[in-house]
Amino acid sequence: MDMKCTSRCEDVLKPLHTLFETTCIEVFESLQCTIKKVDKAERILAVPCAYINAASDEIKMTLLLRGPISILKKTYPIQEKTETINPAELDDWISELSNRFMGSLKNKLIPYEHRLLLETPIKQFGVNVDNFLPETYQSFVLHFEIGHEVFECSLYTHVLTDNIQFIYRELKDISDTDDGELEMF
Repeated sequence: MDMKCTSRCEDVLKPLHTLFETTCIEVFESLQCTIKKVDKAERILAVPCAYINAASDEIKMTLLLRGPISILKKTYPIQEKTETINPAELDDWISELSNRFMGSLKNKLIPYEHRLLLETPIKQFGVNVDNFLPETYQSFVLHFEIGHEVFECSLYTHVLTDNIQFIYRELKDISDTDDGELEMF
Protein backbone atom coordinates (compact mmCIF):
# COMPACT_ATOMS: atom_id res chain seq x y z
CA MET A 1 0.00 0.00 0.00
CA ASP A 2 1.28 3.47 -0.80
CA MET A 3 -0.29 5.59 1.88
CA LYS A 4 0.14 9.26 1.03
CA CYS A 5 -0.22 11.05 4.29
CA THR A 6 -3.73 12.32 4.67
CA SER A 7 -5.29 13.53 7.89
CA ARG A 8 -6.14 9.88 8.66
CA CYS A 9 -2.50 8.91 8.17
CA GLU A 10 -1.35 11.75 10.42
CA ASP A 11 -3.82 10.62 13.10
CA VAL A 12 -2.63 7.01 12.84
CA LEU A 13 1.04 8.03 13.09
CA LYS A 14 0.53 10.53 15.94
CA PRO A 15 1.25 7.94 18.72
CA LEU A 16 4.40 6.85 16.86
CA HIS A 17 5.55 10.46 16.58
CA THR A 18 4.91 11.01 20.29
CA LEU A 19 6.97 7.91 21.11
CA PHE A 20 9.74 9.14 18.81
CA GLU A 21 9.85 12.54 20.49
CA THR A 22 9.96 10.89 23.93
CA THR A 23 12.74 8.61 22.70
CA CYS A 24 14.80 11.57 21.49
CA ILE A 25 14.44 13.41 24.79
CA GLU A 26 15.29 10.32 26.84
CA VAL A 27 18.37 9.43 24.78
CA PHE A 28 19.72 12.98 25.00
CA GLU A 29 19.05 13.05 28.76
CA SER A 30 20.86 9.71 29.16
CA LEU A 31 23.86 11.45 27.59
CA GLN A 32 23.62 14.24 30.20
CA CYS A 33 22.56 16.80 27.60
CA THR A 34 20.39 19.75 28.44
CA ILE A 35 18.13 20.12 25.44
CA LYS A 36 15.41 22.43 24.26
CA LYS A 37 13.04 21.58 21.43
CA VAL A 38 13.06 24.31 18.79
CA ASP A 39 10.99 24.85 15.67
CA LYS A 40 13.74 24.72 13.09
CA ALA A 41 17.43 24.88 12.40
CA GLU A 42 19.58 26.69 9.89
CA ARG A 43 19.70 24.77 6.65
CA ILE A 44 23.17 23.26 6.46
CA LEU A 45 23.92 20.32 4.21
CA ALA A 46 27.52 19.64 5.21
CA VAL A 47 27.07 18.02 8.63
CA PRO A 48 27.68 14.48 9.87
CA CYS A 49 24.66 12.23 9.41
CA ALA A 50 23.68 8.68 10.19
CA TYR A 51 20.53 6.78 9.45
CA ILE A 52 19.13 3.40 10.31
CA ASN A 53 16.28 1.48 8.71
CA ALA A 54 13.78 -0.68 10.55
CA ALA A 55 10.69 -2.56 9.44
CA SER A 56 7.85 -4.80 10.44
CA ASP A 57 5.07 -6.34 8.37
CA GLU A 58 3.06 -3.13 8.77
CA ILE A 59 5.57 -0.31 8.56
CA LYS A 60 8.99 0.69 7.28
CA MET A 61 10.87 3.50 8.95
CA THR A 62 14.15 5.32 8.70
CA LEU A 63 15.61 7.36 11.52
CA LEU A 64 18.01 10.09 10.43
CA LEU A 65 20.30 12.08 12.73
CA ARG A 66 22.05 15.23 11.52
CA GLY A 67 24.10 17.65 13.54
CA PRO A 68 27.31 19.57 14.01
CA ILE A 69 30.52 17.95 15.18
CA SER A 70 30.44 20.09 18.34
CA ILE A 71 27.24 18.35 19.50
CA LEU A 72 28.69 14.95 18.69
CA LYS A 73 31.63 15.86 20.92
CA LYS A 74 29.27 16.98 23.71
CA THR A 75 27.46 13.66 23.59
CA TYR A 76 30.60 11.54 23.19
CA PRO A 77 30.84 9.03 26.07
CA ILE A 78 34.49 9.72 26.95
CA GLN A 79 34.41 13.40 27.88
CA GLU A 80 38.06 13.59 29.04
CA LYS A 81 39.38 13.61 25.46
CA THR A 82 36.86 15.63 23.44
CA GLU A 83 39.55 17.93 22.01
CA THR A 84 41.53 15.01 20.59
CA ILE A 85 38.74 12.79 19.27
CA ASN A 86 39.65 11.20 15.97
CA PRO A 87 37.11 12.04 13.19
CA ALA A 88 36.66 8.30 12.56
CA GLU A 89 35.54 7.91 16.19
CA LEU A 90 32.89 10.60 15.65
CA ASP A 91 31.73 8.78 12.51
CA ASP A 92 31.30 5.65 14.58
CA TRP A 93 29.66 7.65 17.35
CA ILE A 94 26.91 9.15 15.17
CA SER A 95 26.19 5.65 13.85
CA GLU A 96 26.00 4.38 17.41
CA LEU A 97 23.66 7.25 18.32
CA SER A 98 21.29 6.35 15.47
CA ASN A 99 21.35 2.76 16.71
CA ARG A 100 20.55 3.92 20.28
CA PHE A 101 17.67 6.12 19.13
CA MET A 102 16.12 3.41 16.95
CA GLY A 103 16.73 0.69 19.55
CA SER A 104 14.94 2.77 22.16
CA LEU A 105 12.03 3.42 19.79
CA LYS A 106 11.90 -0.28 18.94
CA ASN A 107 11.56 -1.14 22.64
CA LYS A 108 8.84 1.47 23.13
CA LEU A 109 6.84 -0.07 20.26
CA ILE A 110 6.71 -3.57 21.78
CA PRO A 111 3.65 -2.84 23.98
CA TYR A 112 1.96 -1.51 20.82
CA GLU A 113 2.53 -4.92 19.22
CA HIS A 114 4.98 -3.64 16.64
CA ARG A 115 8.16 -5.68 16.48
CA LEU A 116 10.78 -3.97 14.36
CA LEU A 117 13.79 -5.56 12.74
CA LEU A 118 16.69 -3.13 12.64
CA GLU A 119 19.34 -2.85 9.97
CA THR A 120 22.90 -1.67 10.45
CA PRO A 121 23.33 2.12 10.78
CA ILE A 122 24.83 3.96 7.82
CA LYS A 123 26.96 7.07 8.27
CA GLN A 124 27.11 9.70 5.60
CA PHE A 125 28.25 13.28 5.38
CA GLY A 126 25.75 15.89 4.22
CA VAL A 127 22.47 14.10 3.53
CA ASN A 128 20.11 16.24 1.46
CA VAL A 129 16.82 15.72 3.28
CA ASP A 130 14.77 17.09 0.38
CA ASN A 131 15.38 13.95 -1.66
CA PHE A 132 16.50 11.54 1.06
CA LEU A 133 13.61 9.09 0.69
CA PRO A 134 10.78 8.51 -1.80
CA GLU A 135 7.59 10.59 -1.54
CA THR A 136 5.73 7.65 -0.05
CA TYR A 137 7.52 8.20 3.26
CA GLN A 138 5.94 10.54 5.80
CA SER A 139 8.51 12.73 7.53
CA PHE A 140 8.49 13.85 11.16
CA VAL A 141 11.39 16.18 11.92
CA LEU A 142 12.44 17.41 15.36
CA HIS A 143 15.13 19.95 16.20
CA PHE A 144 16.84 20.08 19.57
CA GLU A 145 19.05 22.89 20.74
CA ILE A 146 22.06 21.77 22.74
CA GLY A 147 24.14 24.70 23.87
CA HIS A 148 23.70 27.20 21.06
CA GLU A 149 23.57 24.68 18.22
CA VAL A 150 20.82 22.50 16.82
CA PHE A 151 20.70 18.74 16.25
CA GLU A 152 18.09 17.25 13.92
CA CYS A 153 16.28 13.99 14.58
CA SER A 154 13.96 12.77 11.82
CA LEU A 155 11.69 9.78 11.49
CA TYR A 156 10.50 8.77 8.04
CA THR A 157 7.68 6.23 7.89
CA HIS A 158 6.07 4.25 5.12
CA VAL A 159 2.87 2.46 6.11
CA LEU A 160 2.48 -0.91 4.40
CA THR A 161 -1.05 -1.85 5.48
CA ASP A 162 -4.42 -0.10 5.66
CA ASN A 163 -5.24 -1.28 9.17
CA ILE A 164 -2.15 -0.21 11.07
CA GLN A 165 -2.77 0.89 14.66
CA PHE A 166 -0.74 2.05 17.60
CA ILE A 167 -2.74 0.86 20.58
CA TYR A 168 -0.95 0.37 23.89
CA ARG A 169 -1.36 -3.09 25.46
CA GLU A 170 0.04 -3.84 28.90
CA LEU A 171 2.77 -6.46 28.68
CA LYS A 172 2.47 -9.50 30.91
CA ASP A 173 5.55 -10.23 32.96
CA ILE A 174 5.94 -14.00 32.74
CA SER A 175 9.17 -14.01 34.73
CA ASP A 176 9.35 -15.25 38.34
CA THR A 177 12.31 -12.98 39.05
CA ASP A 178 12.35 -9.39 40.17
CA ASP A 179 14.04 -6.72 38.07
CA GLY A 180 17.79 -6.94 38.57
CA GLU A 181 17.60 -10.44 40.07
CA LEU A 182 19.78 -13.16 38.55
CA GLU A 183 18.10 -16.45 37.66
CA MET A 184 20.26 -19.60 37.75
CA PHE A 185 19.51 -22.47 35.39
